[in-house]
Amino acid sequence: MRHKHRHIHMGFWIEELKGYGIHESPNGEPLESMEYYDLRALLLKTHLQLDIEVKASPWF
Repeated sequence: MRHKHRHIHMGFWIEELKGYGIHESPNGEPLESMEYYDLRALLLKTHLQLDIEVKASPWF
């Protein structure tokens, strides 16, 4: 049984993802309905992608 426990950081993670233009999960569900670890994984994946994009930029 999975609990829909809202961790204190989840609201901040959702706002950060929305700031990057991400408003739903890869499955198309709202960020607010994602489980803790799925949301955390999406945020980490986004950070890694942004880090790679910056390093691949010809401006750096």
